[in-house]
Amino acid sequence: MRTTNFNVVNYCVACRARCRYCLLSSCNRATGVEYARGKQFARRVIEELRETRPDIAANYYIGYCMDTPYLEDLLVFSREMNLPAARFLQMNGFGVRKEEEWASLMHMIKAAGVEMLDLTFFGSPQFHDAFAGRIGDFAICEAMLRAAVAADLAVNVSIPLLRDNLTQLSELMNRLEGAGRAQSGAGVDALGDGII
Repeated sequence: MRTTNFNVVNYCVACRARCRYCLLSSCNRATGVEYARGKQFARRVIEELRETRPDIAANYYIGYCMDTPYLEDLLVFSREMNLPAARFLQMNGFGVRKEEEWASLMHMIKAAGVEMLDLTFFGSPQFHDAFAGRIGDFAICEAMLRAAVAADLAVNVSIPLLRDNLTQLSELMNRLEGAGRAQSGAGVDALGDGII
Protein backbone atom coordinates (compact mmCIF):
# COMPACT_ATOMS: atom_id res chain seq x y z
CA MET A 1 0.00 0.00 0.00
CA ARG A 2 1.25 3.48 -0.90
CA THR A 3 0.27 6.65 0.97
CA THR A 4 -0.81 9.37 -1.45
CA ASN A 5 -2.71 11.76 0.82
CA PHE A 6 -2.45 12.92 4.43
CA ASN A 7 -5.26 14.85 6.13
CA VAL A 8 -5.07 16.83 9.35
CA VAL A 9 -8.60 17.22 10.73
CA ASN A 10 -9.61 19.30 13.73
CA TYR A 11 -13.20 18.75 14.90
CA CYS A 12 -13.22 22.05 16.76
CA VAL A 13 -16.71 23.27 15.77
CA ALA A 14 -19.93 21.68 16.96
CA CYS A 15 -22.49 20.93 14.26
CA ARG A 16 -25.89 22.22 15.30
CA ALA A 17 -27.69 19.42 13.45
CA ARG A 18 -28.04 15.91 14.82
CA CYS A 19 -28.47 14.02 11.59
CA ARG A 20 -30.00 10.58 11.84
CA TYR A 21 -27.03 8.92 10.12
CA CYS A 22 -24.11 11.23 10.95
CA LEU A 23 -21.01 9.49 9.66
CA LEU A 24 -18.91 11.44 12.18
CA SER A 25 -21.23 10.98 15.19
CA SER A 26 -20.79 14.65 16.05
CA CYS A 27 -23.74 14.69 18.49
CA ASN A 28 -23.72 18.50 18.70
CA ARG A 29 -20.33 18.78 20.39
CA ALA A 30 -16.76 19.67 19.38
CA THR A 31 -14.04 17.12 20.09
CA GLY A 32 -10.99 18.82 18.58
CA VAL A 33 -8.42 21.24 19.93
CA GLU A 34 -8.71 25.04 20.01
CA TYR A 35 -8.75 26.48 16.47
CA ALA A 36 -5.42 28.39 16.58
CA ARG A 37 -3.57 25.40 18.03
CA GLY A 38 -5.00 23.12 15.35
CA LYS A 39 -4.04 25.51 12.56
CA GLN A 40 -0.49 25.83 13.93
CA PHE A 41 -0.13 22.04 14.03
CA ALA A 42 -1.55 21.69 10.51
CA ARG A 43 0.89 24.28 9.13
CA ARG A 44 3.82 22.41 10.65
CA VAL A 45 2.70 19.03 9.29
CA ILE A 46 1.86 20.35 5.81
CA GLU A 47 5.12 22.28 5.45
CA GLU A 48 7.15 19.30 6.65
CA LEU A 49 5.36 16.93 4.27
CA ARG A 50 5.85 19.29 1.34
CA GLU A 51 9.54 19.54 2.13
CA THR A 52 10.27 15.89 2.88
CA ARG A 53 7.55 14.00 0.97
CA PRO A 54 6.26 16.09 -1.94
CA ASP A 55 4.69 12.92 -3.36
CA ILE A 56 2.10 13.00 -0.54
CA ALA A 57 -0.72 15.53 -0.87
CA ALA A 58 -1.43 17.23 2.46
CA ASN A 59 -4.74 18.74 3.52
CA TYR A 60 -6.25 20.46 6.55
CA TYR A 61 -9.86 21.01 7.38
CA ILE A 62 -12.05 21.63 10.38
CA GLY A 63 -15.34 20.11 11.38
CA TYR A 64 -17.86 19.13 12.32
CA CYS A 65 -19.19 22.30 10.71
CA MET A 66 -17.94 25.52 9.10
CA ASP A 67 -19.98 27.69 11.50
CA THR A 68 -16.99 29.19 13.28
CA PRO A 69 -15.97 32.77 14.05
CA TYR A 70 -12.62 31.77 12.51
CA LEU A 71 -14.04 30.92 9.07
CA GLU A 72 -12.45 33.90 7.33
CA ASP A 73 -9.09 33.06 8.89
CA LEU A 74 -9.49 29.43 7.82
CA LEU A 75 -10.17 30.55 4.25
CA VAL A 76 -7.11 32.82 4.21
CA PHE A 77 -4.97 29.99 5.60
CA SER A 78 -6.42 27.53 3.07
CA ARG A 79 -5.64 29.90 0.19
CA GLU A 80 -2.11 30.51 1.51
CA MET A 81 -1.49 26.76 1.80
CA ASN A 82 -3.36 25.92 -1.45
CA LEU A 83 -5.86 23.63 0.30
CA PRO A 84 -9.28 22.49 -1.00
CA ALA A 85 -11.20 24.58 1.59
CA ALA A 86 -10.00 27.66 -0.28
CA ARG A 87 -12.31 26.65 -3.12
CA PHE A 88 -15.06 24.37 -1.74
CA LEU A 89 -17.05 24.33 1.51
CA GLN A 90 -19.75 22.00 2.83
CA MET A 91 -22.19 24.26 4.67
CA ASN A 92 -24.70 22.13 6.64
CA GLY A 93 -25.00 22.42 10.41
CA PHE A 94 -25.02 26.21 10.76
CA GLY A 95 -26.93 28.08 13.42
CA VAL A 96 -29.79 30.50 12.75
CA ARG A 97 -28.98 33.88 11.20
CA LYS A 98 -30.93 36.85 9.89
CA GLU A 99 -31.14 37.43 6.14
CA GLU A 100 -28.56 40.24 6.22
CA GLU A 101 -26.18 38.03 8.23
CA TRP A 102 -26.43 35.28 5.60
CA ALA A 103 -25.74 37.87 2.89
CA SER A 104 -22.69 39.18 4.75
CA LEU A 105 -21.37 35.64 5.33
CA MET A 106 -21.75 34.71 1.65
CA HIS A 107 -20.07 37.91 0.48
CA MET A 108 -17.12 37.21 2.81
CA ILE A 109 -16.88 33.64 1.50
CA LYS A 110 -17.02 34.87 -2.11
CA ALA A 111 -14.41 37.59 -1.44
CA ALA A 112 -12.11 34.96 0.10
CA GLY A 113 -12.10 33.14 -3.24
CA VAL A 114 -14.37 30.17 -2.50
CA GLU A 115 -15.79 28.88 -5.78
CA MET A 116 -18.48 26.44 -4.64
CA LEU A 117 -20.58 25.58 -1.62
CA ASP A 118 -22.34 22.31 -0.97
CA LEU A 119 -25.68 22.04 0.82
CA THR A 120 -27.38 18.74 1.57
CA PHE A 121 -31.17 18.54 1.54
CA PHE A 122 -32.74 15.30 2.76
CA GLY A 123 -36.29 15.78 1.44
CA SER A 124 -39.34 17.89 2.19
CA PRO A 125 -38.98 20.50 4.96
CA GLN A 126 -40.63 18.20 7.52
CA PHE A 127 -38.63 15.13 6.47
CA HIS A 128 -35.39 17.12 6.30
CA ASP A 129 -35.88 18.58 9.79
CA ALA A 130 -36.64 15.16 11.24
CA PHE A 131 -33.58 13.68 9.50
CA ALA A 132 -31.34 16.57 10.63
CA GLY A 133 -32.68 16.29 14.17
CA ARG A 134 -33.75 19.91 14.58
CA ILE A 135 -36.75 21.97 13.66
CA GLY A 136 -35.92 24.70 11.16
CA ASP A 137 -32.83 23.09 9.61
CA PHE A 138 -34.45 23.03 6.15
CA ALA A 139 -35.23 26.76 6.44
CA ILE A 140 -31.60 27.46 7.41
CA CYS A 141 -30.29 25.54 4.40
CA GLU A 142 -32.78 27.23 2.10
CA ALA A 143 -31.78 30.67 3.44
CA MET A 144 -28.11 29.83 2.81
CA LEU A 145 -28.96 28.68 -0.72
CA ARG A 146 -30.74 31.97 -1.51
CA ALA A 147 -27.93 34.06 0.00
CA ALA A 148 -25.21 32.10 -1.82
CA VAL A 149 -26.93 32.38 -5.19
CA ALA A 150 -27.53 36.11 -4.59
CA ALA A 151 -23.78 36.46 -3.88
CA ASP A 152 -23.07 34.69 -7.19
CA LEU A 153 -21.57 31.63 -5.52
CA ALA A 154 -22.02 28.27 -7.22
CA VAL A 155 -23.95 25.86 -5.02
CA ASN A 156 -23.91 22.10 -5.35
CA VAL A 157 -27.11 20.69 -3.92
CA SER A 158 -26.68 17.16 -2.61
CA ILE A 159 -29.75 14.99 -2.06
CA PRO A 160 -29.10 11.52 -0.66
CA LEU A 161 -31.50 9.03 -2.23
CA LEU A 162 -33.34 7.14 0.49
CA ARG A 163 -36.35 4.83 0.37
CA ASP A 164 -38.15 7.31 2.59
CA ASN A 165 -37.58 10.42 0.43
CA LEU A 166 -38.01 9.15 -3.14
CA THR A 167 -41.58 10.45 -3.45
CA GLN A 168 -40.43 13.91 -2.28
CA LEU A 169 -37.73 14.48 -4.90
CA SER A 170 -39.80 16.17 -7.63
CA GLU A 171 -41.34 18.70 -5.22
CA LEU A 172 -37.97 19.27 -3.53
CA MET A 173 -36.15 19.91 -6.83
CA ASN A 174 -38.86 22.35 -7.93
CA ARG A 175 -38.60 24.22 -4.65
CA LEU A 176 -34.80 24.41 -4.76
CA GLU A 177 -34.76 25.45 -8.41
CA GLY A 178 -37.26 28.18 -7.53
CA ALA A 179 -35.04 29.42 -4.69
CA GLY A 180 -32.10 29.69 -7.08
CA ARG A 181 -34.12 31.30 -9.84
CA ALA A 182 -35.74 33.84 -7.51
CA GLN A 183 -32.33 35.19 -6.52
CA SER A 184 -30.31 35.01 -9.71
CA GLY A 185 -32.45 34.18 -12.70
CA ALA A 186 -30.05 31.28 -13.23
CA GLY A 187 -32.25 28.43 -12.06
CA VAL A 188 -30.81 24.96 -11.81
CA ASP A 189 -27.39 25.95 -13.19
CA ALA A 190 -26.79 28.03 -10.09
CA LEU A 191 -27.49 25.00 -7.94
CA GLY A 192 -24.63 22.88 -9.19
CA ASP A 193 -24.74 19.20 -10.03
CA GLY A 194 -28.00 18.17 -8.36
CA ILE A 195 -28.64 14.78 -6.86
CA ILE A 196 -25.91 12.52 -5.52
